[in-house]
Amino acid sequence: MKPKIICISGGSGSGKTFLSKNIINTFTKRKTVLIQQDAYYKDLSHLKFEERINNNFDHPESIDINLLEKQIKKLSKGKNINIPMYDFTKHIRLKNTNYISNANLIIVDGIFALYYKQLHKFYSIKIYIETPKEIRLQRRINRDISKRGRSLKSIINQYNETVLPMHETFIMPSKKHADIIINGDNTINKIMKILKPKIDSIIL
Repeated sequence: MKPKIICISGGSGSGKTFLSKNIINTFTKRKTVLIQQDAYYKDLSHLKFEERINNNFDHPESIDINLLEKQIKKLSKGKNINIPMYDFTKHIRLKNTNYISNANLIIVDGIFALYYKQLHKFYSIKIYIETPKEIRLQRRINRDISKRGRSLKSIINQYNETVLPMHETFIMPSKKHADIIINGDNTINKIMKILKPKIDSIIL
């Protein structure tokens, strides 16, 4: 059977990865894999570190869309891929990769997952999570301090200077392409009650 691909988009901190993992835990009988757009940030190792940290990571051009499209296309045909690994503390692509094989349910998770129209043809369901900006900011703060070694000041500055403007320019308008718009302020049980029948309909 041809693999089914679910797109989950929304602003940074909207709950995309949390939802993705709940879908994986719900559909345990299928070989479900998560493809995170963040793994496809362009390698900035050719730049000095001071230049890397000033890159706009919330602009669509920060993503290696050619590689992302190529690998999603392979997965859609049942082929295997090696997903890049990215070091968010140094802003470089690592030599190691994650090998993915035999996937029959694929989740593509990312802020630009709906923005890139060339990916739409691969999606069976397109989901957008709409979450209040205050919640998104707090989740981003928690993540970047604990997992990316960043200071509170730098996180808030980046949020105000690039994250929020790019969200309003590129990400929020992309929700018009969604099949389902989810309230990210809802409990995960309420969200899955809406989504599970939709996903069941494409895999049964």
